[in-house]
Amino acid sequence: MRCGSGVEAKERVRFGPVALLAGLAGGLVLAAAPPARAHTPPPVYLSYHVTDEELSGKVVLSAKLFRGWFHVDPAVLKTPGGEAAREARRRVQDVLADWSGARIDRLPVKGVVRKITTRDFIDHGFPWHYVDIDVAYGLKGRPREVAVLWRKFESPDGYPLDPVEAELAAWEGGAYFSFTPKEPEFIWHAPRAPKVAVEAWHPPSPEPRTIRVPLFTAGFLLLALALLPVAFLSRLPRRVGWSAIIACGVLAGALSGVARTEVRSPFAPAFRMPDAGEARLIFETLHRNIYRAFDYDSESDIYDTLARSVTGELLDDVYTEVYQSLILQDAGGAVCKVQSTRILDAGVEFPEDPEARYFRVKCKWLVHGKIAHWGHTHQRTNQYRAVYTVAYGKDGWRIAEARVLDEKRVEGAVDDGWTNTRKKK
Repeated sequence: MRCGSGVEAKERVRFGPVALLAGLAGGLVLAAAPPARAHTPPPVYLSYHVTDEELSGKVVLSAKLFRGWFHVDPAVLKTPGGEAAREARRRVQDVLADWSGARIDRLPVKGVVRKITTRDFIDHGFPWHYVDIDVAYGLKGRPREVAVLWRKFESPDGYPLDPVEAELAAWEGGAYFSFTPKEPEFIWHAPRAPKVAVEAWHPPSPEPRTIRVPLFTAGFLLLALALLPVAFLSRLPRRVGWSAIIACGVLAGALSGVARTEVRSPFAPAFRMPDAGEARLIFETLHRNIYRAFDYDSESDIYDTLARSVTGELLDDVYTEVYQSLILQDAGGAVCKVQSTRILDAGVEFPEDPEARYFRVKCKWLVHGKIAHWGHTHQRTNQYRAVYTVAYGKDGWRIAEARVLDEKRVEGAVDDGWTNTRKKK
């Protein structure tokens, strides 16, 4: 123990000055080095915010990435009212739609670029240039499920950007997450919100699965099976029986391409109708998406969005019906911008035929909107009642028939009466 203590004392005497000099040198190096830039944003960052009216997103990009991805000079954004800035916004919206997007209650929704702004700042003496892209996805009511997507993971010069960090905030908290090439989607579920089973949203194809059966081949195979007990139990020589079975097999193979017919596959999954709760949720999603379509400016975007809710035969009728209801003649023809919809009552009726792939909904709902005209803005709420038929076809569930019964303006509290209504033909 004593020897050990003496050695330790000598080591302290020998290495003490060395350690002191090393510490001083290290301190000088750290003092000369620039401080860490801990608050500088990454090259790309995404944030989302869910409200009753919309899903708002912000894409924060370095100016270099913005210029390389969209081929737009950020300098044109400094005059947002100019034609160059408007053209840049349209270009960014079209390109951005290829690698980002959202699904609201399982329906794809196209984002609308509301604003693009530049942000220049100096961090510890270094200039940084970023661009903020504000994107909005219409909701028209509190969603049950929101899925956000991002599929761009390379800079213009091929530098990997994996992972892309993001965050989402909603009423009851939020989440921090990352987009990666293997997981380019994040799904947020509203707490305690009812859900629709996958098999109810996406039942098997309405056309039953079939298989092609060659009639002659099937006949000879059945004959071969019938000859098996004969070959074993009859008094004939077994080689005779086996020769007949082999001959049937050869003929079955040779005639496999002749006289084929389509028969329903016995393994095709059975169609499952949704229950009453699921049917109402499916209808509410389709119905809300109709009003979401009128968030867009171009007619093609409006029709594309409507096509996710109604059948092709109904597109023009629904477009005209809803658009006319949003034009306010008493306000000089101003168009009401829908902020939210709320279903007050929806009774589901199923057909007696269990094979029928449709259901009907008698619905009463509110449409709350904002009107800007004559230099001011005010709110307006209308109440409607209609009967809808929701059918399942090759594109999934769609509204196939719609008959509006009543429409009226609601002042103040919502009432359930139907006096002073305007009858719709």
